[in-house]
Amino acid sequence: MTRKKRIALIALVAALALAAAAALAAALWPRASVDETKNLIVNGGFEASGGGLPDNWAVGRWYWDEGVSYLTLSDDAFTGEASVCVENVAENDARFEQTVAVEPNAYYRISCMVKAEGCGMERAGAGISIENTFVSSNYAYDTAGEWTRVELYGRTGASQKSLTIMCRVGGYSSLNVGKAWFDDVEVVRLAALPGGVVEKSLATNAPSGSQAGDGQASNYAMPVMLASALFAAAALALTLWARRHPFDGKKSAAILAAALAVGVAARVVLAVAVRGFEVDVNCFEGWADRMAQFGPWGFYGAGWCDYPPGYMLILWPFGLIRGLFGIAYNSRLHWLLVKLPPIACDVLTGLFLAKISREKLGESGAAWLGAAYLLNPAVVFNSAIWGQVDSVLTLLLLVSVYCAARREWRWSLAVFAFAALCKPQALMFAPLGVMALACEIASAGEDRKKTLIDIGSAVLIAAGVMLAVALPFSLGQGRDPVTWLWARYTESLGEYNYITVNACNLYQLMGMNWKALDAAGPWTYLGWFTYPAAFGLAVWFHIKGGNRKNLFLLCAMALTVIYAFGTKMHERYLYPAVGLLLAAYAVDRDARELICAIALSASLFANEALVLGDTYLTDSRAAAGLASFVNVEAAQLLGWTAWDICVRGRRVELKAMLDGVFERSVPVRGDSGLRLTLRDWAIMLSVTAAYAVLAFVNLGSTKAPQTAWTSSASGESVTFALESRSEFRLTYYGGICNSSFTVAFSDDGVTWSEEELAMYDQGQIFRWIWFTPQARGDDGKFVALDEEGPMRTAKYVRVTAEQTGLVLHEIAFLDPDGNPLPITSVHSAGGGARAGDPALLCDEQDTVPAYPSYYNSSYFDEIYHARTGYEFAHGLNPYETTHPPLGKVLIMLGIKIFGMTPFGWRFMGALFGVLMLPLMYLLVKQLLKKTEYAALGMALLALDSMHFTQTRIATIDTYGVFFILLMYLFMFRYCQMNFYTDGLKKTLIPLGLSGVAMGLGIASKWICIYAAVG
Repeated sequence: MTRKKRIALIALVAALALAAAAALAAALWPRASVDETKNLIVNGGFEASGGGLPDNWAVGRWYWDEGVSYLTLSDDAFTGEASVCVENVAENDARFEQTVAVEPNAYYRISCMVKAEGCGMERAGAGISIENTFVSSNYAYDTAGEWTRVELYGRTGASQKSLTIMCRVGGYSSLNVGKAWFDDVEVVRLAALPGGVVEKSLATNAPSGSQAGDGQASNYAMPVMLASALFAAAALALTLWARRHPFDGKKSAAILAAALAVGVAARVVLAVAVRGFEVDVNCFEGWADRMAQFGPWGFYGAGWCDYPPGYMLILWPFGLIRGLFGIAYNSRLHWLLVKLPPIACDVLTGLFLAKISREKLGESGAAWLGAAYLLNPAVVFNSAIWGQVDSVLTLLLLVSVYCAARREWRWSLAVFAFAALCKPQALMFAPLGVMALACEIASAGEDRKKTLIDIGSAVLIAAGVMLAVALPFSLGQGRDPVTWLWARYTESLGEYNYITVNACNLYQLMGMNWKALDAAGPWTYLGWFTYPAAFGLAVWFHIKGGNRKNLFLLCAMALTVIYAFGTKMHERYLYPAVGLLLAAYAVDRDARELICAIALSASLFANEALVLGDTYLTDSRAAAGLASFVNVEAAQLLGWTAWDICVRGRRVELKAMLDGVFERSVPVRGDSGLRLTLRDWAIMLSVTAAYAVLAFVNLGSTKAPQTAWTSSASGESVTFALESRSEFRLTYYGGICNSSFTVAFSDDGVTWSEEELAMYDQGQIFRWIWFTPQARGDDGKFVALDEEGPMRTAKYVRVTAEQTGLVLHEIAFLDPDGNPLPITSVHSAGGGARAGDPALLCDEQDTVPAYPSYYNSSYFDEIYHARTGYEFAHGLNPYETTHPPLGKVLIMLGIKIFGMTPFGWRFMGALFGVLMLPLMYLLVKQLLKKTEYAALGMALLALDSMHFTQTRIATIDTYGVFFILLMYLFMFRYCQMNFYTDGLKKTLIPLGLSGVAMGLGIASKWICIYAAVG
């Protein structure tokens, strides 16, 4: 290394060290003085408004049914000329809300003026509270026309940057009725809390109970998956480049030193910038302090701990250091202290991998391998951001396996024993260790006696390590170390009886995250079978291979298979596989091991980051599914690789693979042209036109009721009078709501039959239904008491709403021939102040069909997607948010053009189904270059009953498939081009268009993500 390069390297390391020091100083430096007069709320007096709502404020509610809650501006103000009013006609949780930026670990006063009337005293009344917490101010229930002040004081979380303030009536799991006005909302930062004030935690968590917010999907997943993909791509690119540009020893040492400096600096900065996973960091902080206070003897008697004692010994000195130097509890420096053990193990693991790989990979390869681990985002995230200790387990496992490969059994078993004392997950590898020992004894031959002595002494040393560590802890509990340690392990391993706990594996793919084992059915048996199957394969491979150095690969294979298909897996249990695979690559130099290490690193990083931002993965299911797919495929690839290496003795070296890739990369002019002829155009247009006629004929009725009546109170009734006593069948068409109604009949309008329950809920919207008497079963579902649509005889019919917010568009009485009977009068009774016009229930009798059918009613998932299109068209809060919005926006366009009718909500899907035919023609022509094949592909699609049926239903699948075909069309064209001969700019056009189509597809349905991976 030249003098200039040495100076540059020293300068880089110094700059990184200074940056880390500056970040640490900034984190620990005293804060500037606090302005206690600054209101962080914008438009807290609600004076600025537009579109009927105050500026900078959003609305939220638990039930979005029309007529249940009203959130409006009011001129009844405490100061100024405006306030906001929240009125719950029926039980609900409704609020105005605004998000403000806050400082971590800071004190705030949150207050407003409230005037309330008619709020139920047994529930959460009118007040101010924090989103995703149960923290609230004092409540107002009925202030007798007077304004009163409500307020709360609290402290933000250690890494909290924002706070959503809610002026509300009701609360999480505490729905209420009533009316309240809010004015002069304030959020003020305080230097300290006033005397006598009780501090509340403003740290946000997902609410428990039956409510989980407004159902808005998290926008956290996409950046995480993008970062994971970029990491994987960068790692592959660097691998290719480094393999073809090796360095000498001095440069390699410089690379490893630079990676070490960058890795340490990044970890220090991140460790003090982000507290990590609250539960885990809380535990490590508390355990370190408890060890410093009570020592091993009193540790487990002083509080809860589900870790075995080994890691407590590691935390012990850090607890003593905090006390010795007076470091504030839960301060940023305290975070760094409890994260130092895993950070140190990260560094040692990287250096260890570099050391053991020099023999096979040389100085350059060893440096790159060590750097790859030190800068691996999954590794950095786990120790520095999350605050977990999986790197401690990984380092100990690597050392144990390394010693086993060298027949250093005493060291191997002693280190493994301590690994099991730090993390119970180490015991997953115990069967492989027993197998390795048995194979060693079986193959010892004449040296069997010496081998038995060595292994026997190693077992005794391992037992001694476990007893020595456990002894001081168990004596403090008054128990012997053996039974006490056994109880610790059984208790720890008996926790979390779920088929998967946020682990991205097969069961995550199947939507079974956090599903109890006893409710998982036969999948539980597959999960339990995976354990012996994985170990059995590893044993067989080891016996066939007979090489102890394969233990790195076999441990990684068994762990990955168990993680992908086993039960009770957590998100971080895959972590050791990355280090084990890099060690296996150092031994075998098989490219597949390196590829799996990169893939698992990307999926592990995604899994960790998703869980940290979305604890139960409720809003990250698609992203978690993609990571799960990667892990399942990697497990299969590792199984094949282990068989190939151990049984067949075949290795795929990276150099040979790369040489093959680059040899195949000789520039050849691509054949990307479609070469469409008049014959092609004639076939496409004729088939498309014929199919379009079939697709749009009988697609759906162009008529449906548009006006609606909404009940304004529970028990509000509407009475219809016919011309005379007649025989009829009652039919009705409802809108968006989740309540039902009862029906009674009378000949004279005085004496009425018993009330009979009608079937109606959110699953029956926008469809014609014949009235059939119902009862509610024990599960709350409707049970029919009569045949469908029985004929009734009466002159008067009374419909009574069970709840506020019942939405009915039309009611009709069909004679035996299916014709609507004339209605002479209609009137309502029992309504509230906002009672609607009951005549809206019978003002569109020309839309009433003789029979309900797909033609005039919603069908299948149209109750979700057509509904969302309607909600988009009318600016309502969408009920269904599990799928991306574009497909439902396209459905909305059809509704905008043709109205909220079956034809309107199905039009765009049918149109895209028609357009798929020429698209399929072009795709096959692009791929195979033959008119005959293109015509055959289009004909098969045109004759496919699934395609014909699915595209004529208002669901979003059509749009996703359309954009997938479009994405592949442009990608096929790009793959058939060559930027050496066609020019780089020209090739970027189809590549960019493929990306646009992919984005549109993902915005339509998540299936496009899986198609994009292909």
